[in-house]
Amino acid sequence: MSGFEYEAIFIGIVVGLSLQNILSSIHKLVEAGRRVRWHWMAPAIAVEASVLTLANFWFMWLYNRAGAQHQQMTFLTFLEVALAFGLLFLLCAATLPDEVPEQGIDLEAYYYANRHRIWGFSAGFYFLGVCLSVQQAISDPANTPV
Repeated sequence: MSGFEYEAIFIGIVVGLSLQNILSSIHKLVEAGRRVRWHWMAPAIAVEASVLTLANFWFMWLYNRAGAQHQQMTFLTFLEVALAFGLLFLLCAATLPDEVPEQGIDLEAYYYANRHRIWGFSAGFYFLGVCLSVQQAISDPANTPV
C-alpha cells in the first residue's frame, strides 16, 4: 500500500465520523419534534460543513489520481492533512446540538451561542489551506525563478 492509501483510510474514517455526527444530530432534532424551534441558519451551516468535508475528501482523491502524489509521505505531511480534516470534523460537530434537552431547544439561539466556535473552526481550516498552498508554491521547483 502507498502512503496515500494509508492517509485515505485515516481521512475516510474522519470524514465518516464527521457526517455521522451531523446525521445523528439531525435524527435527534427530528425525533424531538415540537421541542425544537427550527431556524434555517444551524441546518444550513451543517449542510455547508458536510459538503465542504466531502468536497475536500473528493479533491484529495482526484488530486492523487491526477498524478500529483505527495513527493514523499512523512509524518509532517500527513499531519497537515490530518489537521485540516480534524478542523473539518470540529466544524461539523459544532453546527448542531448533540442533545435536545427536555425543555426544548431554539436553533437560532443555539447558532448565535456557538457562532464563534463554528466560524473559528471554519477560519482555522481556511487559514491552514492558505498556509499549505503557500508552502507548496514555495517548495515546488517549477516556481523557482530563472
